[in-house]
Amino acid sequence: MHPAIFEIIEYCVNRNVQLGVLSNGALLDKEAIHKLAGIVRNKRFILQISLDSIHPEINDKSRGAGSKIIENIKELSKTDIRMQMATVVTKYNFENAHRVIGEFYPAIKRYHFLNVQRTEQSLKNPDLLISSEEAKEFWLGLKEYAKKFPDDLFLPSLRIMLRAAQAEDSVEMNSFHHQATFDCKTCSVGLTHINIDAELNVLGCDIAKDFTNMGNVKKLSFSEVWNSKQAYEVRTPDFPPCYKNKTPEGEALQDYLKDEFIRDLPCQPLLNTLTFV
Repeated sequence: MHPAIFEIIEYCVNRNVQLGVLSNGALLDKEAIHKLAGIVRNKRFILQISLDSIHPEINDKSRGAGSKIIENIKELSKTDIRMQMATVVTKYNFENAHRVIGEFYPAIKRYHFLNVQRTEQSLKNPDLLISSEEAKEFWLGLKEYAKKFPDDLFLPSLRIMLRAAQAEDSVEMNSFHHQATFDCKTCSVGLTHINIDAELNVLGCDIAKDFTNMGNVKKLSFSEVWNSKQAYEVRTPDFPPCYKNKTPEGEALQDYLKDEFIRDLPCQPLLNTLTFV
């Protein structure tokens, strides 16, 4: 949608920045795809395409333009653009969302699954939300399905969600990760990674977007946002902002976990990942 998106991408990758662009892929066409391929060839670039189902009618319930997106993924697969796929697990697709892997592997070698978040937007569409039991059914099924593919198929989502469901391969690993969560002395929110959304809000955490707005680069320079009081407050919460997220049943983690979390002084800001959403 941005009229200068190709210039922005070219500016970044020509300065050896690792750039990730997240897109639903709906507005791409053959001309744009091959123009992008020329710009990022041999550069540090990853394009993440969001698709919730290989069945367009299911994808359209949560995103829309399913047929067009699938057509564009197939065209992208003819280029050497590195791709990964993001799939949000909802009430509509939790039984078959994993099939995007079999449909597009090995053209797409990395996959990122995540439960639909209880954000302000999703709460307006409660029919999308899944229960904890449905989420656990999906993640355990994905674990079995993934055995057909290489170990590096997933971004950390599968490992994290199996840990959350206490469904790791051993009691020892589950206990280790639970203890490690609360041995942590600080949270890296707004310190090592940020997201910039379509409204140019600078968000300190991609898990707790609703609670980590550091400022807006339409109104301020990035330096002013990065060093603002608002950014400082995002970086120094009493407990991680993701604890404000709610379970499918409406409980916030902060209600029963915050007493276990011990906050230390934050480290100095060091940005190493920039993602345009």
